[in-house]
Amino acid sequence: MTATDAVARFRAAVEDLDDPAVFISLASADRLESLARVIDDRPPAAVPLRGRVFAVKDNIDVVGLATTAACPSFSREPSASASVVQQLVRAGAIPVGMFGANPAEDVLKRDLEAAKQHLADCKYSPDDFTLELSWIGEVPIEERFALLMQANFAELGIKSEIRKVPWVLYTEQVAKPENTPNISQIFVN
Repeated sequence: MTATDAVARFRAAVEDLDDPAVFISLASADRLESLARVIDDRPPAAVPLRGRVFAVKDNIDVVGLATTAACPSFSREPSASASVVQQLVRAGAIPVGMFGANPAEDVLKRDLEAAKQHLADCKYSPDDFTLELSWIGEVPIEERFALLMQANFAELGIKSEIRKVPWVLYTEQVAKPENTPNISQIFVN
């Protein structure tokens, strides 16, 4: 898939989305299309993540998007993207926006019975798949989150496997859909 195609698919998917819990901000169409053209003009081997879009938590700097940490009074325009964003962009991925947050008054509660009902209504059965959870080996706290996710999935009857992946191999692993884990964690500071 070309970067231009990926951007078009993303824009179509979020066209009518107006939910600050999903995205606090989105990159402009002009910025996305400009980045896509630059990536599509490069040789495929130079951009192994071409055709991939990604979003970040809004405390990670991305040029062209205000960094707010979900607090408008902290808003600032970064002069450079965070290192991890720069690496992903160099590999051909396109930053499309910043994830949002639920308003403080929207307290989420854990409801296993409701989750099990959603799964029962789903066309996919947890018996038919095993989720692959990856964590970056150089960030030990990610293992704890992976174990927590695995325990929560198990309560729902969803099988999962955890894989420790060295950062140096991570971009190579996610370069092809057939190698990409179902869930990946990346924490940056």
